[in-house]
Amino acid sequence: MKKQTNSKKQNSKIILEELEARQLFSGGLEGIIVNELESPIATYVDIDSTKDTTSTQQETSIASAAEVISQEIVFIDTGVEDYQTLVDDILNNSDTSRNIEVVLLNSNENGIDVISSTLQDRNDLDAIHIISHSDDGTVQLGNTSLNADTLADNNLAIALWANSFDEAGDILIYGCNLAETEVGESLIGNLAELILADVAASDDLTGHASLGGDWVLEYSQGQIETAALINQDTADQWHGLLAPPVITNLAGDELAYTEGDRAVVIEQGSDIVVTDADSADFNTGTLTVSFAAGSDSTEDILGIHNQGYGAGQISIAGWGVAYGGTLIGSFEGGANGDDLVITFNANADAAAVQALIENITYENTDADNATTGARTVRFVLNDGDGDTSANYDTTVNVSTINDSPTFDTGDGKVTTDFGSGNDYGRSVTVQSDGKILVAGTTNSEFTLTRYNADGSLDTTFDGDGKVTTDVSSGSDSGYSVTVQSDGRILVAGYSTDGYRDFALVRYNVNG
Repeated sequence: MKKQTNSKKQNSKIILEELEARQLFSGGLEGIIVNELESPIATYVDIDSTKDTTSTQQETSIASAAEVISQEIVFIDTGVEDYQTLVDDILNNSDTSRNIEVVLLNSNENGIDVISSTLQDRNDLDAIHIISHSDDGTVQLGNTSLNADTLADNNLAIALWANSFDEAGDILIYGCNLAETEVGESLIGNLAELILADVAASDDLTGHASLGGDWVLEYSQGQIETAALINQDTADQWHGLLAPPVITNLAGDELAYTEGDRAVVIEQGSDIVVTDADSADFNTGTLTVSFAAGSDSTEDILGIHNQGYGAGQISIAGWGVAYGGTLIGSFEGGANGDDLVITFNANADAAAVQALIENITYENTDADNATTGARTVRFVLNDGDGDTSANYDTTVNVSTINDSPTFDTGDGKVTTDFGSGNDYGRSVTVQSDGKILVAGTTNSEFTLTRYNADGSLDTTFDGDGKVTTDVSSGSDSGYSVTVQSDGRILVAGYSTDGYRDFALVRYNVNG
């Protein structure tokens, strides 16, 4: 976009300075804007204060030159195959009408945060370019993605990108199929509205023509005034596509795992689809399965289900992995907090990788007291050509079961002495929390005893687990016990004071 300059005449020296690179690279592009300047702009110019014709022409020429300097930043994700070729070609094609800086988004950084940090002190930009892998409605930015969810989660930070523009600005996103459907179009529209900028993206493959790609951004919101970033020479030299491997129908899957279960396949739907637009196999690529959140490294294990050697089946032998009896790679890790990593050979095509993902398992080794809760299990696929997929997160929900307690010392017997005399237990019930209530008689009085699940006396119940109640001056005996919905306890029996009468006693939860 063209920048507006102050037309007020200056009776002093004008210094025109090229912006310094913010983080990594700075340069110009040659031959992209049609109306090129005929000569470079001087960095230091004297303007005579006289009003002769020569001075007026110089001032007009300098002002015109200043108007067409376009300040632009290019963010390139290092997950892009051979990204350095793109960096070199962009910076080596100089055009004095454009000042272009290049900033890299590394795989260990949150790209949204990096962009926000880079732009926070800028107010002079005409255009922002992003080059990365993308798919319908999502573009990879370092270790995160920009999609409908992350746009909503980071809307305040992303809205501030608008402040980096001089007046109005363009955002051009180079990636495959980003605006392929209404999902992607909606993302572009929402981004344009949030930043108050014109935004363009591709609705088909982006990259080398021999792979079916191009560098045309077919879909846009608003009027894009910025010239194309990638010229024909660059397009010819970079032999790739901005399309990562894609795993469909995996993200968001959930597995319910119960303590004591054996290894269970995480992907229960058996409906995933693996695609990779720029490669027929995954030779030297990897599938990395890891715990992104909630794990307990002492008990969580990731593994591979050994189906068999038949057609379409996954099998393991030693550290090798086979598909239909043909070796497709080797694996390592999966326990003690280590990621499960499968490294592929040339036999690993999309069908083999798809079958493998459907046979990744989770197991908890603590069969008696597993750490409960949700584990986030993350799948990341690299195709061996430098392209890495988005993060595909699934959830494993671990729950426990009510184990049979070890009662008393292990012989299954408990005796409780209420003092001198005979003690009788006549009725028993179990509370919802597993504690045990026994009602009966001791020394002609009601007795109520509460035990923990292991047979020990519950000392939270009347201090020692035992309660005696004298209902009358005669003989009293409890014969039946039950628990109300509010936790209070009822004991029924009889009381003798000359004659036997019904007797009912209600106890609070604590006795």
